[in-house]
Amino acid sequence: MEKLSSKRRAKKASSERSAEKGGQVGLDAKTIEELVPILLHSRGNPVISGIIKNLESGEAVSDDDLAALIGVKVNTVRTELNELYANGMVTFEKRKIPNQKWYAYFWKLDMNNINYLIQQRIKKVIEILNKRLQYETSHSFFYCPKDGKRYTFEEALEYGFRCTDCGTQLQAQDNKEIVERLRSEISRLTQLLESISGQRKES
Repeated sequence: MEKLSSKRRAKKASSERSAEKGGQVGLDAKTIEELVPILLHSRGNPVISGIIKNLESGEAVSDDDLAALIGVKVNTVRTELNELYANGMVTFEKRKIPNQKWYAYFWKLDMNNINYLIQQRIKKVIEILNKRLQYETSHSFFYCPKDGKRYTFEEALEYGFRCTDCGTQLQAQDNKEIVERLRSEISRLTQLLESISGQRKES
């Protein structure tokens, strides 16, 4: 009988766990993978992304299996797991390996806390975007056609409608596109926040 490599064994075990669980917990996989690295300021970190992807089933996975699934050294995985744990995004359980003298650590995503952290971050972003929207809708703007520098009407008036850097005559700017982008993003984030809040109440 052909022996499975550690990576193939880990993948097989992960598939079985996903089938038994019947889907993800709380947030959908795409949202988790996108937002957790942002919370950690580690966007683009393949190990963090790999950990999240392989814990989305809701079942606990050992650090050895995670390393095999991601294709990196176990110490690398443990470093990132510790970072996730320090930020309240994963939990672990210490289990004794049958017929062995040592223990293994099995990890799970802490979905309740992840939901909470994501909600807080989204609320903060919405607050910032609303302030920017208020600023954009309560001012008229001018810009320098040469270097793109932007001025409020009051600033442009103070400088005689001349660019302070190059002296070019300023032109009126239509900021409707900026306003629409801000409103669209606020609406998208508000809907996402309501979705996450609803999932948390149901869990």
